[in-house]
Amino acid sequence: MVRFFHLADYHFGLEFESHNASLRQFLRQSMRQAFVDMIDRAIAEKVDAVLIAGDLLDDSSIDPRNEIFLIRQLRRLADQMIDIYLVRGNHDVTHRLPMPFAHILSSELDIIERPRYRIVGQSFDQQFDLRTIEELPVFDDDKPTIGLFHSQIAPQIEADNRSSYLATSVAELEAAGYDYLALGHVHERASYGQNKQIHYPGSFFPTSRSELGPRGYLDVRITDKLTVRFIPSSQLQFARLEAVLESGDNFRVRTYEQLLAMHRPHQIAQIRLEGFLIPEELKDLPEILRLVREEADQMIEFLDHTQMAPLSDITQNPFFLELLSDFDDKLFGQIDQTGLHGVSGQEYRLWYAKNKDHVRRLLLESFYRGRQ
Repeated sequence: MVRFFHLADYHFGLEFESHNASLRQFLRQSMRQAFVDMIDRAIAEKVDAVLIAGDLLDDSSIDPRNEIFLIRQLRRLADQMIDIYLVRGNHDVTHRLPMPFAHILSSELDIIERPRYRIVGQSFDQQFDLRTIEELPVFDDDKPTIGLFHSQIAPQIEADNRSSYLATSVAELEAAGYDYLALGHVHERASYGQNKQIHYPGSFFPTSRSELGPRGYLDVRITDKLTVRFIPSSQLQFARLEAVLESGDNFRVRTYEQLLAMHRPHQIAQIRLEGFLIPEELKDLPEILRLVREEADQMIEFLDHTQMAPLSDITQNPFFLELLSDFDDKLFGQIDQTGLHGVSGQEYRLWYAKNKDHVRRLLLESFYRGRQ
């Protein structure tokens, strides 16, 4: 039996700049711990090898401590006689980690023979490597053969609708008759081929809000059959949720409880807020969101798409009915005391009774504009 872990698209050193400072720090620590946990498992379970199908480092990484961390962790594998095979992808092609203990495949088709298996693979030679994978060699023996590439295959090229990198196709890969094809570059987990021997593990750790659900790597065993098992690298997941906020009594308490109930441990949620609210509720909303984020340890981010309620709805709100009643009382009292261009309070009351809806609408529109 040959057993190995297959991972790709770790993008270590990613800065997570679109998140707040507290969440950025948490993500970086979690990203680091996920890799340590994978190394620990590989050693504990005595796998034969770890295969890294490109983009181990992110191209934005300029901190030498990131490289030192990876070298130290991978050296732990080598110290336990676990082989490391790595191809460079478009995001880490410029990084040259000094790792003599690892097999870093060249930018030309490389073949590495081991007593119980062989590796066939190829690294990128530049960031925008528009080559295609050349025809793969075919082997006539029974030794398990494993392909290792940072590559796009036809279904993904069509889905991306952009330039293809080190491209190939399912048919070309199947024609080589390899026992397993370890691919990287596509951040969503997928498998192809009649025997499901072509695999993308997806990104090792969530690198953006768009990468939803669990992330991790594949535990691959080749015996008389192929067995592939997904292992989450971290409990941390991104999620996209939606909340419809309802205007009305106890808005602050109801909204706080509604949003906080959406928080889950180990989940970074982006919540899109919808709903029609009166101005007073819109004024209160930012503070409610701040308190929810604080209680959830900044693990919730909000996209506020709430809108001002239509005037027809606002006029039925108890807050505004009380406001308008108070306005009427004060206005009539002032007219009774001072007069209004010779118009008595009684005369104004008669006029107001006929035009009340129009006057109230003007008042509400003024208030409405003032809160936008």
